[in-house]
Amino acid sequence: MSIRGSSEQIDGQTVLTIAGKVDTAMAAAQFEYLIAHAPGCGRLVLDLTDVSAFGRAGAAVLARTSRGDERGLAVVIGERHDAVLRAAETASIMIRVRLFDSLEYALAAAESNSATHRSASRYGDS
Repeated sequence: MSIRGSSEQIDGQTVLTIAGKVDTAMAAAQFEYLIAHAPGCGRLVLDLTDVSAFGRAGAAVLARTSRGDERGLAVVIGERHDAVLRAAETASIMIRVRLFDSLEYALAAAESNSATHRSASRYGDS
């Protein structure tokens, strides 16, 4: 199964919503392509709430993106998305990528850039 992506601009930020399984090299390549071709110049917010499986290949894409994206990067994984969290921890990208429970928190964190919104994420202040 391939992944699907859509993007939109919200409050000057590019929100890229991904759905499907990012658990193979092929899916990771699609994921990386979607990120690389996301329009906009504001901060990139990846919404992975509808990702049903996320493996090491996907985490490697997140790691590369977090190092190379000068716009800033936030990742929304939802409240029950342990697969993305485990993959992120395994790839040691927790310190470079801010993870959020909801798109609302991710967008608000950029607006205020305050510890208040960072602590709203149960995944820590990365």
